[in-house]
Amino acid sequence: MESSGKQVPQCYPSSVTSARTMMLFNLGSAYCLRSEYDKARKCLHQAASLIHPKEIPPEAILLAVYLELQNGKHLLFFNYIFI
Repeated sequence: MESSGKQVPQCYPSSVTSARTMMLFNLGSAYCLRSEYDKARKCLHQAASLIHPKEIPPEAILLAVYLELQNGKHLLFFNYIFI
C-alpha cells in the first residue's frame, strides 16, 4: 500500500505453471538480445507448450515473428502481406 492509501496492484503469477511460462518467455527474450536465436526459439516453444494458445502474450508472438525473420523467412512474410 502506498502512503496515500491507494493499493498498488501486485503482479504475481497465479500458479507455478504460469510463473514458469513467463520465466521461459523472458529467458527467450534475453537469449534473443544475446543473438542466441536457437536457444530463444527453444524457450518460446517450451513456454508455448505449457499454456493454451489463446493465452500467449502479444510480446511472445512478436518475439517469435522476430526470430523467424532472423531465420531468413522474411520472404514468406512479405508474400503474405503484399499478396
